[in-house]
Amino acid sequence: MSDPSQHFYQAIAIIQGVLELDGSHPVITVEDAVFPAYASKVVRRKHQPGQVQNFRVYPCVRHKQPAFQLVNVVEEPATSITLMGCWELHKDVPYFAIYRNGVLNPGERFFRNLVPVIWDEAPQADGQFWQAIAQVRDGAFVITKAEGPFDPPPKARLSVSEPSDTEPRPALPKLKLVGTTAAVPAPTLPLTVEEIRARATPAKIQVVCKLNQVPELWELPDKRVVCYLKDGESDRIFTVQMKPKMFKKLTDHGFADWVAVITGEIGAATETGFELVNAAVQVFEKRAREGDAEVEDKAITQPEKGAGGAVARGNAVVEPKPAVTQTQKGGDGKKKGLLDGVRLK
Repeated sequence: MSDPSQHFYQAIAIIQGVLELDGSHPVITVEDAVFPAYASKVVRRKHQPGQVQNFRVYPCVRHKQPAFQLVNVVEEPATSITLMGCWELHKDVPYFAIYRNGVLNPGERFFRNLVPVIWDEAPQADGQFWQAIAQVRDGAFVITKAEGPFDPPPKARLSVSEPSDTEPRPALPKLKLVGTTAAVPAPTLPLTVEEIRARATPAKIQVVCKLNQVPELWELPDKRVVCYLKDGESDRIFTVQMKPKMFKKLTDHGFADWVAVITGEIGAATETGFELVNAAVQVFEKRAREGDAEVEDKAITQPEKGAGGAVARGNAVVEPKPAVTQTQKGGDGKKKGLLDGVRLK
C-alpha cells in the first residue's frame, strides 16, 4: 500500500491469460474465466494466438461484467489488482470509482472508470477513498485487503448534478455486495479514454469554412501567410496557414458579390481552437435571384399573340419567324451547328 499522505487514483494489475482476437469482441481467459477485453495496438501487435501471455491491464466494467483494458504485453509476473479510488454508489450499486483528469484540460474534465467488486463486510459507500487489493476469483474481482477510509484526493469538477451544500444529503444504506457480479444492473457510464480509442473508426475528417469577406492576414518568415477564422458566436478560432498564391484567390476573383469556401484538415490544438492544415480555397459568384415583382412586371409588358401565332405590336401585325433548329443543312448537304462561323475567344 502507498503512504496515505500520497494518495492518487489507480486501478492496475498484471494478469496471465490467453487473448482471443478472432471474434467481433476480444476476450481474455484468466483462470478458466472469460472476461471482455479492450486490446491496444501494442497488444495486437505483440499478440500470440493461443499462447499464455502476461498483460498489463486496467480493470473496468463492460455490459454488467468485469472487464480488462489491455495496454501492453510484459515479461513481469502476474500480480494482484491494485485499486485506489472512492467507494461510491452508482445506480444503487457500490463501485470503486477511479477518477482520471483529462489530458487536454487537466482540472476541468475527468474520466471515471468504475470497477465492480465483491467485498465481504463492505463499508458504507459514502465516497471515501480506499486502497484495496483484489484477486480474480470465479470471474469476479474479490477484495482481499483494504485500508481506509481516507479523505479523497482532489479530482476534476463533476459533470453530474449533485445536491447543494444547503440541502441535507440522504443517508446512504450500508450495503454488502455478495455473490457474482453478473446480476449487477448496467450503470450509465461515460466511456474511458481507452474505450473511446478502441471504438474509434478511421476516417478522413475535413473542416469547411464559409466566408464572404477577405480576412486580415499576416506574413510568416517562410513566405506563407496566416489568417484566423472564428466559428460563429463561439470562441473557437481556426488558425489557417497557406501560400500567398492560394490566398490571392480571395482577392483577385473579380466578383462583386461572392462567397468563399476554405477546406482543410484539423491540425494541432491551439490556445484558441485548432490549426487548419492543407487548406484549399474556392470562390464562387453569388447571383441575385429575380424577385416576384420583377417577374410580374415582365409578364405584363410581354406582347400579346394574335391568331396563327402573329404578334400584335400597336396597329401592326408581325408574323412569327420560323423556329431556329440546332442544326441546319448547308448547300453541300452537311449539317451546320449553331456555333459554326462564330469566333471564340
